[in-house]
Amino acid sequence: MTQHNLLADGARRRIAVLLNLAIVVMELIGLLHTWRELRWGTFLFYTTDSNLFCLTGCLLFLAHAGKREAAVPNGVHLLRYVSTCTVALTFLVVVTILAPASHNYFSILLGGTMLWLHTLCPLLSIISLIFFEGEVPLERRDTLYALIPTALYAAVFIVLNLLWLVRGPYFFLLVYDQPIWMSAVWLAVIFGAALLLAWAIRKANNAVVKRL
Repeated sequence: MTQHNLLADGARRRIAVLLNLAIVVMELIGLLHTWRELRWGTFLFYTTDSNLFCLTGCLLFLAHAGKREAAVPNGVHLLRYVSTCTVALTFLVVVTILAPASHNYFSILLGGTMLWLHTLCPLLSIISLIFFEGEVPLERRDTLYALIPTALYAAVFIVLNLLWLVRGPYFFLLVYDQPIWMSAVWLAVIFGAALLLAWAIRKANNAVVKRL
């Protein structure tokens, strides 16, 4: 590896560390505020769960990225990828489904804690992962790993809604308020979006890695 590439890698690592630090601060602001408002109820929301997952991934990345000459373990990078895919799905669902349904793009994207959890943390996580964190390419199978958190969330909350233990918390999970085929359509749309995002983020990450 040339001296130029070593310097470039060092600069990328430093930027990645700064971006992850920023994400950690914003996640803590957003998550602590939602905890004060909703207590345990905040964990019913995919937004909270995906951002908590992202926070965990960022903290693990920072724990390893501080070692200057050591590569970040593949497992940590995979965790960053999977958690970034979940917050990316949060952002996409908010922009394309929740915001139009609420008729208020401003508050749901930029109001209060939504600024951190719906918008800034997802976007910064995507930027950091793709452009500054990648050291080795992601594998094709990693795309499927990225679907696991969403599949678990959907399975748990569909069952809880069927048993009348939880209502929602999103309108597309209200299984008794819509025909079965509509629930199936929503599942197909959201999992299709999750798969497309995971594929696109992996391809973008690998394209940047190959150019290093």
